[in-house]
Amino acid sequence: TNNTDNRVITGGSGVNLNGEANLTYNGSNLQFNTTANGNAVILKSTGNYYNKLSFDSGNTSAGGSLAFIDFSWDGDKVADIFAVAGSDTTNKDDGHLVFRTSASQGAIAEALRITSGGQLNIGGDYTQTSYNLSVTNTGGNLFRLKTANEGDYDLRFNIQNSEAMIWHYGTDDLVIGNRYDRKLSLITNAQKRLTVSGNYIGINETSPGTYLHVKGTGEMLRLETTASGGGQ
Repeated sequence: TNNTDNRVITGGSGVNLNGEANLTYNGSNLQFNTTANGNAVILKSTGNYYNKLSFDSGNTSAGGSLAFIDFSWDGDKVADIFAVAGSDTTNKDDGHLVFRTSASQGAIAEALRITSGGQLNIGGDYTQTSYNLSVTNTGGNLFRLKTANEGDYDLRFNIQNSEAMIWHYGTDDLVIGNRYDRKLSLITNAQKRLTVSGNYIGINETSPGTYLHVKGTGEMLRLETTASGGGQ
């Protein structure tokens, strides 16, 4: 009963068969039309077993697409997740996972990639493998950490006025330091310029022996006031 082209047939009462109006197969695509929130394709285990959704591609090219999960809004594609073949076209045993989003119609673009080596690349340099986490943003704002725990904490990493910056936008104090008895140093041009070691501070000295240990040649210390009539 209720049969027409491409409908999937299911069992009915007695010997009756039913053509499912919302489940069709045209030889290429199996389509399930949902008619209410919560309609689903369900893989349900009846015992102590796991379930599996499997994709297997015969793609022969490095960087080739292996499988897609598409997300559309009223027919327009707004996001997808897909697997990309790695570089080993002989063993075919490496691959990447790519997440794309769309800001407007037809403008879907890669936003995040997990490489075959486990590196997480966000916002641009998707093929790098030197860092476990790489964040790229041509607008300058790179990274933000925010929490309301113990006050308002908002730490940002960005590029502004040709300077790399770390900003704290919260209402609580900002502390940079070591949890244990270790030295803390600031570096420029690959050299340690300031070192805090316990109660001692070293300038151009990595093992300070006094409360303030300055090492250098020529003028060692200058104190200058900006008050009217002041000097050095």
